[in-house]
Amino acid sequence: MLTFTLDTSCINAIDKSRDEAGFIQNLMDAHIKRIAEVGVVAISVFEDQHKDGHLERFSTFKEHIESLGLEKLELLYPMFYWDVTFWDASIKADDKAHTLESKVHNILYPDIPFLWTDYCHEHGIDPESETLDEEWRNAKCAVQSYWCHAIHGRHVFVTSNKNFYDESKKKKLLELAGGYIETPECAAALVH
Repeated sequence: MLTFTLDTSCINAIDKSRDEAGFIQNLMDAHIKRIAEVGVVAISVFEDQHKDGHLERFSTFKEHIESLGLEKLELLYPMFYWDVTFWDASIKADDKAHTLESKVHNILYPDIPFLWTDYCHEHGIDPESETLDEEWRNAKCAVQSYWCHAIHGRHVFVTSNKNFYDESKKKKLLELAGGYIETPECAAALVH
């Protein structure tokens, strides 16, 4: 049975009733019928959820997932990052996991520093500031989404994020984790 990982763009597509929402619904139906296993990454960033675009608590995340009809999907936990992931829905990562994360980051965002402190230094930001810069946080969320997919050994990463479809980036990501990186439409076609 194929396993699918939905990233934040898929949740946002359902939330905003975008064109690809129907394909994501097809994946959810396949999960319910037990012809596919579909999971969603437990990441805190969503469009328009709060003024700074992220949820503070895992309980709020779960309520949001339930309001979209996604509560039957498996929740995939990323590694813990303050103000990016939820402390009560994250896993402690070892050196191997951190190495994988660094590789994913360098493929997807070679021009954005991997560490928050380095990003702050480059952009003249106080690293102790209360909120993370949106560019760095969004990059970290995308990296954590794919890292989560890879570390859990899943088959199909489902995203509308165009950064994953750059041919050289996609090839390198697939060399790391195998499987597929697909749009919601192409992913849904894999189960029918």
